[in-house]
Amino acid sequence: MGLSVELDIKPEISAPVDDDQNNELTQSTISYPKIERLKEEVKHWQAQVHFWQNRHDDFLNQVEQNRSGSSSTDISTTSKNKSIEAENEAARTEMKEILKTLSSLYEMRYDKVFNSPENKKIQQKLVPELLRSLRPCYNPSYNKLKEWLCALHKHRRDGYLLNKKETQGQTS
Repeated sequence: MGLSVELDIKPEISAPVDDDQNNELTQSTISYPKIERLKEEVKHWQAQVHFWQNRHDDFLNQVEQNRSGSSSTDISTTSKNKSIEAENEAARTEMKEILKTLSSLYEMRYDKVFNSPENKKIQQKLVPELLRSLRPCYNPSYNKLKEWLCALHKHRRDGYLLNKKETQGQTS
């Protein structure tokens, strides 16, 4: 039961106004902040729809399990865990997309360990920025976000070290 929302958002353009004094038309103005606000609202409502669809599906599963005589608590717990995992995965994906758009000031140093002084300074700026960016749709805790960043850093550091090892092997 998938629901997709597509919006054709066009910039708000004010009509040219005839200036009585100069008999000239002024330029049209485009309001992009309104578009961005609407996009954020769409993301919020899509997340809400996703959440309620999962709740509805969980409820239907519980009803079905009750009819068949199975234990609904096991199904309910499993459904909740799957729903939370799906929500976390979506938030982590969103976090990675946001990281791609941030400036190099927020880029972690993969040649250093996660808790190095350089990376801790970066994290002090990065984590609040990510929390603000994720807030419209997701609400991870500070610690959860740091946990995700640590896992991402570990993955990228492993790739960095592997690449470094391969390049050293080719030069010698």
